[in-house]
Amino acid sequence: MPDFESSTLFDLLPIGAYRSSADGRQLRANAALVRLNGYTSEAEQLAAVKDIDREWYVEPGQRQRFLDLMARDGRVVNFVSQIYRHKTRERIWIRENAHVVRDANGAVLYFEGTVEDITESQQALQDLSDSERRFRVLTEKARVLTLVCDAQGRISYASEATRSMLDRTTASMVGSQLSDWVHPDDAAAIRDTLASAARDEIPDVEALFRFRHAD
Repeated sequence: MPDFESSTLFDLLPIGAYRSSADGRQLRANAALVRLNGYTSEAEQLAAVKDIDREWYVEPGQRQRFLDLMARDGRVVNFVSQIYRHKTRERIWIRENAHVVRDANGAVLYFEGTVEDITESQQALQDLSDSERRFRVLTEKARVLTLVCDAQGRISYASEATRSMLDRTTASMVGSQLSDWVHPDDAAAIRDTLASAARDEIPDVEALFRFRHAD
């Protein structure tokens, strides 16, 4: 990374950039990091930040994990954390990349790194996880057999009702083809139904197929 003292790249970076001490003091902050933390100037932020460990990371121990990686590897890559916008205390998610800078004798001088706000993408992942969890809660307790498959009929999810309805385990169905479990005379029809679903052309009617029980 270029020398922060002489390079305008530090201030022009579109994402946050910093220099910090091993004991948790903020030494430098570029304009993007100043804005991310809710301040109006680097001087204001440096005066406000006293202890990165206690004041920045939401999860206890996250700063220690950062330090452990630095001690082991000399750098951190894609270090994702939930932090506080320092001035407003709003919680956001960031991705951090940093490396250690040492003197000629190998002693740690400071850390240099970048900080990227990934709150939007992290929230999207959380929303997806929440949606999947709700889906599983609904399907696992239902007496209706729920299957998820791709357009070719390969099953990626089977609810617990496979046991009560087909006397089969969910594991025996995941990874197989939907057509493997239906009557041979219905295989072509179920493939046509899947093709119509992939084209978003499913009519508002029931489709009836015969499934093979374990016996």
